[in-house]
Amino acid sequence: LFHSIILGLYPFLAAYEFNRHEIPAFEFMSAVPWALLLIILFVTVLTFLFKSLLKASVFFSVSSLLLFAYGPFAKWLRADLNTPGSALVLLEFNQAEIFPFALLLLSLLASYIWIKQATELHVSNLAFFLNVLAASVLVVSVISIFAGLARESKIKVSHSALMNYSFKASPGSPDIYYIVLDGYGRNDLLKELYGYDNSPFTKELDNLGFFIADKAVANYHRTNYALAAALNGSYLEPPLIDAKNKQLMDFYLQNLIHENSLAMILKKAGYQTVAFESGYYTTELTESDIYYPVALQNRVLATAFSYIQFPYFRELVSLELHKLHRQRLSNIFPTAMNSSKASNSPSFIFLHVLAPHPPFVFNEDGSAFNSNKVFNLGDGDDYGGLPDYKERYIKQLQHISKLTLDFFKELLERNKNAIVILHADHGPGLHFDRESLEQTDIKERYSILSAFYFPSRNYQMLYESISPVNSVRVMLSTVSGNEVPLLQDRSFFSTSRKPFDLTEITNIIGR
Repeated sequence: LFHSIILGLYPFLAAYEFNRHEIPAFEFMSAVPWALLLIILFVTVLTFLFKSLLKASVFFSVSSLLLFAYGPFAKWLRADLNTPGSALVLLEFNQAEIFPFALLLLSLLASYIWIKQATELHVSNLAFFLNVLAASVLVVSVISIFAGLARESKIKVSHSALMNYSFKASPGSPDIYYIVLDGYGRNDLLKELYGYDNSPFTKELDNLGFFIADKAVANYHRTNYALAAALNGSYLEPPLIDAKNKQLMDFYLQNLIHENSLAMILKKAGYQTVAFESGYYTTELTESDIYYPVALQNRVLATAFSYIQFPYFRELVSLELHKLHRQRLSNIFPTAMNSSKASNSPSFIFLHVLAPHPPFVFNEDGSAFNSNKVFNLGDGDDYGGLPDYKERYIKQLQHISKLTLDFFKELLERNKNAIVILHADHGPGLHFDRESLEQTDIKERYSILSAFYFPSRNYQMLYESISPVNSVRVMLSTVSGNEVPLLQDRSFFSTSRKPFDLTEITNIIGR
């Protein structure tokens, strides 16, 4: 059974091994018992078919290998169809879907017949080979995981100069709501590029007493960069690691967010920290005093099942992931509103709402939009160049705007003393190319929503072109009563291949 367990677990192990910065270890550990249960169930059923535990376990392992190989093979075949001069160009797209699936079924049938008719000796020899293969896979995966953990353990977060500013909260200190609407563009950009007038939304905010920074610009082009800078109130410094290693870079930025200076300052001042599941582990502040899951989803299971590229099954998994994402977006504001305090201390509440950013799961009235696209948190060229991006983006933006307004109206009725920072991490991604500054629409990607609510209505330190690194500084000045100096508003771009080769584009944006 050794090979059956290891090869059956491998998709889950691979999901964690290659996505450690996106999947917390506890989710991997919680997925293992479910995976083992499935393996035992399948082997038990197969034992009745083969009348032999040995043959059942061997067939299960062979099937696992075939199933795991199917996805890459089908993907290669689909890609090869688009290659000029390909020998497979005669196949229609639907045939490209059916051909590898038919080949898989034939391979499974042939394996079943051979194992069923083979002698125990021949099957034992195959089992020995599978045990060696399983042991090799296990050793390589474990070494890879621990080597990665060793490299990551050397990455130390050096906190920004913001940590020099401290204060003591009192029972009357205001609660602070820090809300990030992912990819929410600025009004002028939405009007110019998308043909959509978003002024009713910002007018409603204005009526509630918000200050609208109507020329606000992002500091960075991607969420992890943007929030690592914003939550630390400082620009990113290249870490003392291999800056070409994307996994290490993502882990470094994740640590800057999870151990951010703002939360540490407020916690030290006496604030209770509260955070919520976003669906993007990098921005989930799980070490907060209170942390709320919003939608039940195990990312290891989701990633492992996504490796199974069967026609229809792939779409079924994707549909379920879209449904969970929609549930999360629908629940995050009500959960934040209904979250009860564990103490009488003032609270710092952080919400990262993954919208109007893709994937698109809402119509403008809040009804479900079931995309036929494979579930993906990517944007721009990474999202696949969806032809109706403009339409779907605006429809999702309309619904998220309504949820946001409803939340603020109820919040300010219940808690008139609250402070609110609302901004986007970056703008939309219709013309965003992860590998090219020249092919990216800079105005689109860096023009962001930014709004503030201070109960005193003292907005003297705010200005219309403020960027997120200074938003935190103004808020700390307001809460502490001590002026925290502002930085020059700057913007940077880098490609995915050279993640920390940052190009300053402040002058291009035209600040």
